[in-house]
Amino acid sequence: MKPSSPKLYVYVDNRAVSRSVTSYSGIDIRKSGSSGWRFIFKEGLFLTVNSDFVESFYFMRALLAVSSRLQPGQYEGLWGNMNGNSNDDFVPHGKTHSFESPSVDEVYLWADTWSLREVYGQSDVGMSANDNTLFTKYGHFVISNTMNPRSSANEYFSLNYKPTISVTDIDLEQKKMCTIAGETTPNPECLYDMKMLDNKLVGNTTLQNRVEFNRLYKLLSNRAPQFAATTPVSIQAMVNNDSVIPIDVIGPDDTAPGMTVTASVINSAGLEQLSQPKLDVVQSHSGDNVHYKSSLTWSVKTRDMYTLKVVATDLSGASSVMRIEIVLCACHDPEMCDYSQTWNKTGLFAYAGCKCPQGYDGPFCEQDLDGCANKPCYGKCTDRTPQEVTATIDKKQYQCAPCPSGMEGNGESCADLNECLLPESDKRRHECC
Repeated sequence: MKPSSPKLYVYVDNRAVSRSVTSYSGIDIRKSGSSGWRFIFKEGLFLTVNSDFVESFYFMRALLAVSSRLQPGQYEGLWGNMNGNSNDDFVPHGKTHSFESPSVDEVYLWADTWSLREVYGQSDVGMSANDNTLFTKYGHFVISNTMNPRSSANEYFSLNYKPTISVTDIDLEQKKMCTIAGETTPNPECLYDMKMLDNKLVGNTTLQNRVEFNRLYKLLSNRAPQFAATTPVSIQAMVNNDSVIPIDVIGPDDTAPGMTVTASVINSAGLEQLSQPKLDVVQSHSGDNVHYKSSLTWSVKTRDMYTLKVVATDLSGASSVMRIEIVLCACHDPEMCDYSQTWNKTGLFAYAGCKCPQGYDGPFCEQDLDGCANKPCYGKCTDRTPQEVTATIDKKQYQCAPCPSGMEGNGESCADLNECLLPESDKRRHECC
């Protein structure tokens, strides 16, 4: 951080980082706002550092996040063991036991054992902090209102420094100023900075940093809502009918009434139908989670191809998306639907098969079958309507005209008539020698 400028400057291998996004071996470095940086380590560590400048005071705040991919129980130092057991977090350097529920004074003693001076600068080791520090730039310090550059890590140490751990003589106004909305106990960090520096704005800056930390902590700790198994992954829909789809979302109890569900139906032309059904909290579910249940009614009006997406979003903005498969029956008559057979499958959409009755044809059985298309008759062929097919005994899709004079047959097939073989009573009989 440079004098008179609330900006952070990052150096890697003694070179200043100037670009807003930079990648080094195993690290991505990104600008964060006007006065901060974000460091993303390939091992799964995320560090965000920001700076503030309030009434001649510089502030730097850091937020460290650890990916769940990192194996717990393999750490030591200032961030604890991170294995879910808070009793072994405060282990001093070089020791095996941990402070349990340490006091403020013990926390300072514990943290001091992990300073560069203690870890790498002991006289019996024969090393100074300079031998092991990763820093190459050391900022400035003030003497008589003059900024003086530091030249080594050792210049940061003061063996005689003893901090003031607690503050006293706190009045009601100070307590009120340092209390976060919704809480009853004043924030000790705010009180400490306000009293030690005798500056209310500094205390308020510390308080806002704590508010921001709480917000980010809740955001990072939050799990996106989940769709319960009772929410279908596939539905059978029908044109000119309503499809009622049960929605069941699992989320924390404290998200109500902030939990929302939005359903989006888009047809092949890109036209979108949106719906936001009302959610009801219906029952408890494992710990602090509850079920949010509702139903989505989708009125299918056309034979278009559709996509159906449901998005559940909680109060923190975390969301889950569920895409539901659609099998649509667009048959001419609902009784023709055969969901066991599908066709024209595209992504998560398919048409149900149609069992066409006699006299009907086409993918949706909406066409009058042309019974004469294959020329089944010897002579003239008349196409029957579906109603005529149903009314006839032979159930054929067509009706053939009688065979021409001089021929015999059923109209579908006709052959030359041998008049010599006709009975004597038949006027068509010929006398053959």
